Amino acid sequence: MSPAHDPEDKAAADPDAPPPAVRRSLRYRVVHSVITVFAAIGGAVVGFMVTLALVVLEARFESYIFAMEDLMAFRWDLIPIPLGAWAGYRLHHRRSHGVGWATLCGLAGLVVGGVAGTVVGSIVWSDSAAPWAGAVIGGAVDWWRVASRPSGFVERRGVP
Repeated sequence: MSPAHDPEDKAAADPDAPPPAVRRSLRYRVVHSVITVFAAIGGAVVGFMVTLALVVLEARFESYIFAMEDLMAFRWDLIPIPLGAWAGYRLHHRRSHGVGWATLCGLAGLVVGGVAGTVVGSIVWSDSAAPWAGAVIGGAVDWWRVASRPSGFVERRGVP
């Protein structure tokens, strides 16, 4: 082989080139697949929280869900669920080391947003459902805000 076609020289010349294909063990591939599924499920849960917050927000403005058919029909506020699953899947495939950090930051955002939402909900609305409605909306908004910020992840080994 000539030096121009040597794959080692290509990797040395282009530091952004992907690593050469490596044959992984079956155990590694199974664990990687399981973590991918959990990341997608976690993203769907985040999407469900955002959907729940949207439904509660609509209810605060007197747009109610009256029957199961209302939930089963396609609605724009159901879009966060598949988008969240896709985002969890993409996060794991692009930055697998960031899944745990995104989960911890997202849960912390859920707690902080829930507490802040309880206070704000009690101030904004005067009925008895105001604290929990504010907590659901605030928790989902802050969970999504914190977990979706790429700059919120810890940089490791020079990977932004």
